[in-house]
Amino acid sequence: KVEDSASHSSQSSSKHIKAMTNHHHECVAWEASRGKNHDVFGPSDNEKNGQVSRHVESDKLTQFESIWSIMTNAPLLTSTKSKVVVPIYFEYIAQQYYVFHSDDPDAREINLSQLVNASTATWSREELSRNDVQKKLECFLGMFAAVKGPQQLFRHKVLLHMFISFLSNPDAKLANLAFACVLRFKLPYLMPYTDFVQPMLKKDGLRESLAKFNLSDSGETVDAEHRLSLIPVVTRILFGRFSSRGNGSKSSKDSPAIRRAAILSFFCT
Repeated sequence: KVEDSASHSSQSSSKHIKAMTNHHHECVAWEASRGKNHDVFGPSDNEKNGQVSRHVESDKLTQFESIWSIMTNAPLLTSTKSKVVVPIYFEYIAQQYYVFHSDDPDAREINLSQLVNASTATWSREELSRNDVQKKLECFLGMFAAVKGPQQLFRHKVLLHMFISFLSNPDAKLANLAFACVLRFKLPYLMPYTDFVQPMLKKDGLRESLAKFNLSDSGETVDAEHRLSLIPVVTRILFGRFSSRGNGSKSSKDSPAIRRAAILSFFCT
């Protein structure tokens, strides 16, 4: 009996030492990972009884969207801190967006090389996701669209140039966000024609808006002083709609074939 008791005590002590050793290793791993490795807190169930563990980390895109949504809901903060916010946006465009859009012709005119720190590393395609890059752009544009009086922003002329360039994006959501940013500038050659131009970005409003809008010299819709500046904006929007593949079927009123025919007809009249 004495021998059995001693053996049991030895086994218990060995298990205790092993448990302490494992716990020590887990603590070291937690510290080395700066909190990302949370094995020390036990099994990590992503969701249990409708509750997520406090040790579970959201994905990077969700974190990004959550942080920048604060700026969208606090446009005054964007305005007062624009010398910090705008350079971050420029770095994103130069080092992430242009990774997937290196052939963007507007990049040459905008020339962010003079505005972005060249020592900052550019991301590679392997490190990025095209979807994540687009979602980040939506966050930035949504933030700028919430600012009243964007002329007060740092480098506002460059921002306006970029917003106008995004009007030709085939993605309807991005084009609409870019147009919302442009409208905030209250451009004198655009504001009188908003009711004609904005429906061009809607899924079912393109053909009707083109039929009502007369850009010709003989027409009375557009002031002669506005035509030179307005036509490039309209052209960019229609180029984006022309390039968009669309989600409708062949019988849909917004099918690519019908949409492109309407745009070509508009420019030919």
